[in-house]
Amino acid sequence: MTIDTVIFDMDDTLVDWSACEITWGELADSLLDVIAAYLSGEGYEIPERTAVHKQYMDILIAAWAHARETGQAVTIGNIFEQCLTSWNVPLDMMDAVMDVYVEAGGVGIIPGVKLYDDTIFVLKTLKEEGYKIGLITNSMSPMWMRDVELKEYGIIEYFDARVTSGDVGYIKPHPAIYHHIMELLDTDSDHAIFVGDRPNADILGANRVGMASVWMKPAHIDYELGEAKPEYTISKLEQLLPILEREIER
Repeated sequence: MTIDTVIFDMDDTLVDWSACEITWGELADSLLDVIAAYLSGEGYEIPERTAVHKQYMDILIAAWAHARETGQAVTIGNIFEQCLTSWNVPLDMMDAVMDVYVEAGGVGIIPGVKLYDDTIFVLKTLKEEGYKIGLITNSMSPMWMRDVELKEYGIIEYFDARVTSGDVGYIKPHPAIYHHIMELLDTDSDHAIFVGDRPNADILGANRVGMASVWMKPAHIDYELGEAKPEYTISKLEQLLPILEREIER
């Protein structure tokens, strides 16, 4: 079957996190400080800083552990609903809290995170050659938040469909998120190839739905394959292009 669709993971596949200048914990701490200060200013008695941060991390860790067991996605809305409940803040403050989260830097490019040098070249080449291009990311944020990054990187126009696990309700490797993006792209597993860096999510998920898979393994990635069986392994995105030529010919 001819491959006419290429579906990418986002982080560490199209976007290079190897030189990230801030940890997830540091970013969460800074955002929580702003949110707690806002709620305190609105008259709510928020726990002291250490307790706020611990409650958030406990909720987040438990949510992702549940997601890995069940395949059901974590959403940022659900995380903050649980946080507000634990802080005795009414849930009708959710919209305001999310506005504060966005304004405080909860969306957009993280310092030190950048596109790989060949990302735009590869996406542009695929688009010019007529491939449909999709994106799936395991993210608790809705796609409109991740779109802020894609716009800032200058690559959003290359994608025909984009989804996060938070939007779909399932995380990779659950088959539902792969079937969802294929439906949006009007394709099927015989005509699509998936490119991702995490074997136990990206590659295993593609394997399960019968989609050809490419393991993106740059120098800073050191994951074990486990049960995943990629058909191809690359260290640079541009190495995908001759693979697609071989797929067309076979």
